[in-house]
Amino acid sequence: MQGAHLCSQLTNAPLATFILPLQSPALFSIMTIEPNGIVDPVHEKAMPVILMTAEDVDRWLNGSSVEDALAIQRPAANDALAVGPPVKPEKKKAA
Repeated sequence: MQGAHLCSQLTNAPLATFILPLQSPALFSIMTIEPNGIVDPVHEKAMPVILMTAEDVDRWLNGSSVEDALAIQRPAANDALAVGPPVKPEKKKAA
């Protein structure tokens, strides 16, 4: 499946990320978890934590403990993701 990409069945499903914008250059990381059944054939090591509900997003942004962050660290359900063909960026037309 080289070149395959994963897409969420949910619109605008955010990833759990850490961003340090005051660094130069800005640094970020993506929280990962063991892959679900859809991701495993593509990448057996890990998949990003996808915040699947509004409650997950709120807990990620406003949680007050490590336990809050760990509570959302779970693989997405298999039916929440699909594997599709590679996405090629559209070429800009010459003006």
